[in-house]
Amino acid sequence: MKPAGNPGFSLLIASCCAILLHAPSAAAATLFEDFSGPALNGQWWSTWNADANQDAAQLHGQLEVTVGAASVGPYFGAGITTNFLVKGDFEMTADYTLVAWPNRNGVRAGIRFIDPAVTGQTTRQSGDATGPQSNEIYLSNFQDGFTMDVATSVTADGMGRLKLQRVGSVTTGFFFNAGSGSWQTLGSHDYLNTGGLPDWLRLDVSAWSHSDLTIAGSGLVHPFAGQEVRVAFDNVQITYETMSAVPMPAPVWLLVPGLGLVAARRRFGST
Repeated sequence: MKPAGNPGFSLLIASCCAILLHAPSAAAATLFEDFSGPALNGQWWSTWNADANQDAAQLHGQLEVTVGAASVGPYFGAGITTNFLVKGDFEMTADYTLVAWPNRNGVRAGIRFIDPAVTGQTTRQSGDATGPQSNEIYLSNFQDGFTMDVATSVTADGMGRLKLQRVGSVTTGFFFNAGSGSWQTLGSHDYLNTGGLPDWLRLDVSAWSHSDLTIAGSGLVHPFAGQEVRVAFDNVQITYETMSAVPMPAPVWLLVPGLGLVAARRRFGST
């Protein structure tokens, strides 16, 4: 889903990347990633995966994430995570294409903010054969401890756009409705009511699932179907108020319902 777009915009972002990544800004600024370089930009991103059955790699001008058929466990997946943090209001968007997407595969693919205490996501999801949700959906899910605020919308889209937004203490998930030509809101959550959001957050583009995760009172959570899933992401854009200087990438800690914090393997540099 490469835009016909403005090539000068990409050049501007590329030429100014050192400034964007090392000088916090009080005014809104934008980072744009179209994965068109010879390798993943290791200054901005690090790849992660739970084990060798999942992978994330820059291929053919896109980020392709694979969840292999042999994946198993309470949490697994792969993707890229920012080497920087954002502070204050932000907006993150990304295009996606379902490259290999078996029916009722149990995978979520999308964009997230992550922190040891909270997480939030906007995703394209395939449900499982027995779960309470419809088979193919857009989903927003905002978690604070073990509180989950979930909203869904049934879809048949094989490609589209996702948006995740923070304004103050309120986070909101959106998907782009091609029929109306506008963003459609999924759900919002005000973290001020449940302890507040951290000032600084790390952002993520990923696909993930579970094969044996259970939550008390809910049973098995949308189990993985054991079939290979591949999703391509493109045109990731992050508009932010303040960005941290690039540190050495920290370990990825993911908040998983029923499990608490789960560590993911991280690979540094380009792929």
